[in-house]
Amino acid sequence: MDAPSQRSRHRIFEAALSRFASAGFHETSMRDVASGACASLEEVFRWFPRKEDFVLALYGRLAADLEARVVELPAGKVADRFRAAMDAKIDLVAPHRKTLGALFAAALDPARQLGVLGEHTEAVRTRVRGVFASVVLGATDRPKPDAAGAIVRLLYGLHLGLILFWTQDRSEGLTSTRRAIELARAYSGEAGKNFLLAQG
Repeated sequence: MDAPSQRSRHRIFEAALSRFASAGFHETSMRDVASGACASLEEVFRWFPRKEDFVLALYGRLAADLEARVVELPAGKVADRFRAAMDAKIDLVAPHRKTLGALFAAALDPARQLGVLGEHTEAVRTRVRGVFASVVLGATDRPKPDAAGAIVRLLYGLHLGLILFWTQDRSEGLTSTRRAIELARAYSGEAGKNFLLAQG
């Protein structure tokens, strides 16, 4: 993709995200996106044939941004590094809360294009699991290699549940989400590791 094409795609993508945040995902038409991007409908459809493609691109951006935060993870135990990763993730998704909240049902359905456990999002899952692998393998209390994979999967699952919970959290200052993250942090420490080891 040449530079003008990249700029065109980026302008359209940003216009879509802005419109989703202000008007809502379902309320936004492709014509609205084109108008916000000062682009033709043909140009919008060239880069994003379906409205869902904007969301898949957002998933990819969020995964890349979280990967970039790995270098900022604190030294310390798995549980503390997990909390830091979750704090970073919440910061990254915060501007897109209205959009992601509107897609809650689609995100839970693996048969849908936007399902977080579906085939269309496999590459994103791989990238995010890589972040949690860094959380585990860089910790001072990292488990033995034969248990590390199970811990990474545990943390990825906890992270997914927390983000889905966050989309629905209406507590002031997201206190319920912060409390849930702290509970998950506690579980991701010794209790979680001991549970997984006991399962063999």
